[in-house]
Amino acid sequence: MDTDTQIFELTNHVRLDSLPLRYGLLLDRGCKLELSDIENHRVDDKDKDAYHIDAKFINPKTNRIETGHFVIGANNPRRVTIVTIYKHSVQTEWDLSTHMTKLRGDGSITPEQLVELHSYYKNGTLRSVSQLIDKLSDLKSKSGIKEGLRASSKELSKKDETIKNTSQALRKTNQALEVARKEKNHAQSAQNQAERERDKVLEKNKELSSQMQDIHNKVKATSSSWVTSDWLDPVSLIEVKIETESTRSGEKDALVLYFDDGSRRKTYWDPATFNIREGIYKKLKGRLVQTNVANQPDVEWQYSGTKWFNGVRLSNNP
Repeated sequence: MDTDTQIFELTNHVRLDSLPLRYGLLLDRGCKLELSDIENHRVDDKDKDAYHIDAKFINPKTNRIETGHFVIGANNPRRVTIVTIYKHSVQTEWDLSTHMTKLRGDGSITPEQLVELHSYYKNGTLRSVSQLIDKLSDLKSKSGIKEGLRASSKELSKKDETIKNTSQALRKTNQALEVARKEKNHAQSAQNQAERERDKVLEKNKELSSQMQDIHNKVKATSSSWVTSDWLDPVSLIEVKIETESTRSGEKDALVLYFDDGSRRKTYWDPATFNIREGIYKKLKGRLVQTNVANQPDVEWQYSGTKWFNGVRLSNNP
């Protein structure tokens, strides 16, 4: 058994695939790895210029001592490199390494994404190629939802500003109506003109509210197997909070809406988007909004629309 400390160069596969997934570690180009407590040295069964060892190293990211099984390429005496690293079943880990390299080569995965997937490898839920593909798909799906939410949030801000402007225009038009009623000589003609202007503004408000509803539908995605209810009666929104609640399955974050009638409605769905949705909904404080709720058909227990919510939209009332 050789217990000396040795320093090894790293192949791109080790630096960009093995270390990110198996240890959550992404090293810069040119970095080397210092191994200690080296033991169980044996020549590779298929490549006489390669050999296997078990060893330890200090993770520069966490400063913790890590262990692993290392395959060393020694075909060049001046450049001894770590070919790959794994921690569990040889064949399973070898297949995983092969597919990681292929996926990174064709641009389907990045080292940064492998670092994000490290926690699944660590807890044992990512050990095979199929599990890698599943977790990568989930990761990309969540990233796409977050990007969509950011774009929707920006669009919502623009629409919200437009609604405020049209509401101001509506108030001015109503003031003009009051003046017109007091002017006897031009009362009828001025009133008719002002009413036409008011109708245009109301129609514009209705159109913008419909657009805002579409944006909120993008922000809140529900499984196609669930059925959403009709929109509930309008109520004035006064506060939006993210709160931690104790449930039978443990603590959960909830996105909670508070209304001026004393009621509150909440959702546990998709907590990764709570911060973005909280910012969007807070723009509607002081306004009349409507909510709906989603339920699975043919299920005895149903979510109550007065306690839970799925979607939120601005009421068509001015």
